[in-house]
Amino acid sequence: MNELDRQLDEITDDEQQLKLSSIAQRIQTAARELAAEHRTFTNSFESQLSSYDATKAQLEQLIEAYNRQRTSLRNELLHLQDELHAAMTPDQWAEVVKVLNRTGKSIAGYTLSESSDMPVLITIATVNALFRRGSDEVSFLDPDALRERCNDVIEDTETRERAVVLVEQLQQLAHQYDKAVAASVGAYIAKSAKWDSSANDLLELLHPWDNTRVQTVQEIVRVRQSMRELLTTEQWERVFG
Repeated sequence: MNELDRQLDEITDDEQQLKLSSIAQRIQTAARELAAEHRTFTNSFESQLSSYDATKAQLEQLIEAYNRQRTSLRNELLHLQDELHAAMTPDQWAEVVKVLNRTGKSIAGYTLSESSDMPVLITIATVNALFRRGSDEVSFLDPDALRERCNDVIEDTETRERAVVLVEQLQQLAHQYDKAVAASVGAYIAKSAKWDSSANDLLELLHPWDNTRVQTVQEIVRVRQSMRELLTTEQWERVFG
């Protein structure tokens, strides 16, 4: 029994629990599906960014397809949360929403596990994560590691300095995006805890976050294209090979 099921067991009678547990199971299934889509996209996106042969058109096609699927699954998840909300009393919802919004201390640091316990906010926040920290592989999604590799393997001074300037743009993007995520998460928690909040209210709240994400992804692709124009094939392989 996961945390959401345990909470429902504590605050409901047998008849109500049966209905709510069914909705909760659908929430967890939708969350796992959304998480799986995110993992698939992130792996493909990271791989194509690092491939010298990948075209801008291929990257844009990958991004567009994922954005459509992500939006559809995310909206479904929030409407399922609405369904759970509608079947509860205000006092019950006040307890359950704490589980649905379980965040820990650093939402930007979450990674998705295979656990069946997938609270709603963790899922939504994590599938909006773009940048990695401390990964083993050099990637456009880990600017710190990419900067270190450029400094280590690009021998030509001018090219190395120009490459580092591009990586610094990624670092600034990551910093700005993390701030936007933190602000959106805080607003989401406050709104979703209110009894009169709805999925449509939360979706409206998340719209600026969606726009920021789209703009940030476009900027990552722009920086990648500039890096590709700057480096020779051999230099690219030294950095990403």
